[in-house]
Amino acid sequence: MSARRVGVQLGGKAGIFGNDSRMHASAVVPFLGSFATSASAGQTSFIGEMNLIGLLRLREHVYLRGGYQVMWIEGLALAPDQVATGNFVGASTVNTGGGIFLHGAIAGVELRW
Repeated sequence: MSARRVGVQLGGKAGIFGNDSRMHASAVVPFLGSFATSASAGQTSFIGEMNLIGLLRLREHVYLRGGYQVMWIEGLALAPDQVATGNFVGASTVNTGGGIFLHGAIAGVELRW
């Protein structure tokens, strides 16, 4: 790409990972005292990412980059999902069924040698 002034890159990654999630919750109730609970769980998680980037060569080794990136992650223990699984009287569990989708514009300067 060193001879071209403008270029496009399309990239992606995917992976499957082991996720060890742990949760600890505590509460203080006036006149009754403090309570605590904890739990852990193993989960297989997925991560996928894609991006589309345009490149503009400014100098021989200097490029201006701009584009868009998306990332999807599944199999997470998200904090809001743990409120319903924390049990101060019986057994607690970890909810590992959460997921997130992240996306946004990216911009930068790249130096190549």
